[in-house]
Amino acid sequence: MMLSKYAICLFTLILLFILPSKIFAQNADFNISVQSEKGVISDFTFTISQPTGPETLSNIELVIPSGWEIKNGSELTEAEIIGKGNLNFVLNGVARQIPVIIINSQNTQGHKAYWKIVFGDQSSPFVTIDSFIDGDIDKGHQWTMERKFLFNIEPPITFDLAVNASYITKPAFSGTSVFEVIINFVGGISKIIQKSLALI
Repeated sequence: MMLSKYAICLFTLILLFILPSKIFAQNADFNISVQSEKGVISDFTFTISQPTGPETLSNIELVIPSGWEIKNGSELTEAEIIGKGNLNFVLNGVARQIPVIIINSQNTQGHKAYWKIVFGDQSSPFVTIDSFIDGDIDKGHQWTMERKFLFNIEPPITFDLAVNASYITKPAFSGTSVFEVIINFVGGISKIIQKSLALI
């Protein structure tokens, strides 16, 4: 039976728009880096990358397993520097990099911690986004980052944050920690990725 022109057009739209978006979303990835030896103090480095694709990251949720501890933001000083990083991206065809600083807010707004992620110079930031920590050492933590800017930046995009070891501490015991990240895109597509980290 011959397909109608309408059916052929609809099928073409699905191929051109829906499938490529899902394929490009699959290119997004994340990594966790920390010294695995027990007793060794190490920064906690978290990296999100999107090498290709038209999809724009909306928000990110990092699930940190039980055994890892994160300091309560109300117990830290206001604007205390938690960590640093970089955002690499393409804008108007030019590769760019801007520095990133994580600063604490004592007003946790009902969360365990409220960390502001500042892009650009701290004294005159390009933009600041909110991130919140919830949970505890027994059940695990969730670190949610609300991305609400730069919708015209293009891949390849790499966003890395290194949190000082005194704010996120690894378990005292050996074993495997399974981290999970939920990446949501502006177009409504989501991707869940898990990574295992062996502690010795």
